Amino acid sequence: MSVADSIPGMAAGSTGRNVIVGIVYLFALPFLIALLPLTLGAIVGFNVGGVADKLSGLPGVSDGGGIVSGVAAAGFAMLLFVGLGIAMPADDTNDTQQSIEDSGATATDAGSQAAATATATQTAAPTATATATAEPTATATATPEPTPTATATPAQDLSHSVGESFTVGSGAQTIEYTVTDVSTTDRVGSDAVGEDADGQFVIIEMEMTNTGDESLDLSSRPFTLVDSQDREFEVDTMAMGYTENSIVFEQLNPGLSKTGVIVFDVNPDGEYDLHIAPAGMFSTAETHTVDLEGEIQ
Repeated sequence: MSVADSIPGMAAGSTGRNVIVGIVYLFALPFLIALLPLTLGAIVGFNVGGVADKLSGLPGVSDGGGIVSGVAAAGFAMLLFVGLGIAMPADDTNDTQQSIEDSGATATDAGSQAAATATATQTAAPTATATATAEPTATATATPEPTPTATATPAQDLSHSVGESFTVGSGAQTIEYTVTDVSTTDRVGSDAVGEDADGQFVIIEMEMTNTGDESLDLSSRPFTLVDSQDREFEVDTMAMGYTENSIVFEQLNPGLSKTGVIVFDVNPDGEYDLHIAPAGMFSTAETHTVDLEGEIQ
């Protein structure tokens, strides 16, 4: 099968048609690539398939999508294309040619050396040499030094209680958390403007300190409540809009601290643990938990 048969729109033997189809591909491809960021922006803006909720940790992208989230997602896609263009090698032809030349030179040198060795072997006549047998010499055996035994590093404790300080993350992206207060209520806000709980609101107040070396994004994404049946409860973003010091998207610079509040709508009869994941979206650090048993009344 010819190459033309494997390309949509082309046919073997139709030179004129194949040229026209090739020109259309050549000019249409840049426009299709240019439309990808706009398409991604539209998908995030309309929250198709919950994409905006999954990417809410990115700067400018919020739960539910929207115009600002769509524009931010399109911008990230364009930056990704630019980064890929910069990262691609400019030209590796010279390197390939140099490798071929080096290989040829090495082969030539090896051949010359082998020929010279063969000539010297044929020319020199073997000479009988009398070899004196040496008396065996006693060799002192050194006593090996004892090998130091590595001390195992104790595993990090991932379970904590209210009032205990602990650090989540690794490397330059670490935050020290301290849950300072846990309370419950049936309504947040005022009598005129507020939000009623479907079950019971759990309000968790905590202090956060950036102990890493770079600025970190603070949001409600790392926090979930998990009950005794391993069911997960997400933060109630609507209720957080009626509470003071709610943890929304903002920056926390190295060495600085902030007090924030998160709100969950849960079954009042359940037993829960607060799960806190690392702040970095691509971090592989462990998730920590805080036992809230006895704190929710």
